[in-house]
Amino acid sequence: MEIVNYQIDDLNEIYQVLNVSEILYLAVNREGYPHMYSVLFGVEKRDGQIILYFMDDKKNEKEKALEKNPQVAIRTEVVYEYYEYPETALSSSYECVYGHGTCTLANNEFSHAMDLILLHYGFEGYWVDPVVRETKNIYKIVLDEAAGKRHVKTPQK
Repeated sequence: MEIVNYQIDDLNEIYQVLNVSEILYLAVNREGYPHMYSVLFGVEKRDGQIILYFMDDKKNEKEKALEKNPQVAIRTEVVYEYYEYPETALSSSYECVYGHGTCTLANNEFSHAMDLILLHYGFEGYWVDPVVRETKNIYKIVLDEAAGKRHVKTPQK
């Protein structure tokens, strides 16, 4: 078995990995230290950029931190399989995406963002109670830079 690592720099490949990722890990600067959050998200590729959306409660620590500093870092990952690396260790086939960008409040894009979030998790067309608009914020992250890694097991020749 041969293990192959690939750098992912192509925007279309990055978008594909994001589409199969389940959780977005979001690093927000809070009081001098990065604070990690995990969020459900939606993703789109528009005008040569990757745009991520997530929903969160209004009036919380994340909202305050993002108001002070909207610069964030992100990471996602997908593990496809675990396997034994002959006589040495265990490993896995995986893909990940990481990057950074600006996170802004985007409540004016509520319907579009919710459509993308629901589509991402297989609930396309699901009805959203209008009360949700009153209690939740929609955030939009426009990635300035993104890349990824692909680690795959390939058959020995």
